[in-house]
Amino acid sequence: MTAIMLTAIVERLLQLTDLLERFLCNTCTVRGIPPAYLRFLHLSLIMCGVVVLVMLIPAVFFMLLEDWSYFEALYFCFISLTTIGLGDFVPGDDPMWRSSEYRSLYKVCCVFFFITGLTFLLLILELCAKVPDDHPGMLFSCHKPFIQEEEKESTTKQRPRYSLSSRGSSASSTQENERPSRTSYERISNRDNR
Repeated sequence: MTAIMLTAIVERLLQLTDLLERFLCNTCTVRGIPPAYLRFLHLSLIMCGVVVLVMLIPAVFFMLLEDWSYFEALYFCFISLTTIGLGDFVPGDDPMWRSSEYRSLYKVCCVFFFITGLTFLLLILELCAKVPDDHPGMLFSCHKPFIQEEEKESTTKQRPRYSLSSRGSSASSTQENERPSRTSYERISNRDNR
């Protein structure tokens, strides 16, 4: 039941991240920045934001509320949100909290933190799952992608946006020794913008 709920929330958050990606593509492609770089920037921005929101800031709160050092609180956030959960740090088990009348409220707030943090970490995993579709090796490589020049425009429109294969149906008919041109790479980048 929890997995279904988290998946539904992540699907809604993906729509928001798509708006950010479209904004980046619309504003920066005019300046000549390739869309693959923009998607990498998009992923980096989301990752940094999530790490700050669900790891660094909550660690400050746990440090203040639990009497832990900052690194112990950061360790607790990481261990808890990656679902490792060793149990060596448990919120609300400090003697100060055992005698407090707000202990149960504090535990409920911790559960909401865990659910929210897991949701954002699943969002990062979903976005990282799209990265192989963007040919990230092409960002740092001098090699051309493996799409042949003769690939027809109709085959690129028929493939789904996030397909695992970068070759079209006409790629098998071309020579293996041919080197794809720069326009093939630009076609890959432009395909995702449509």
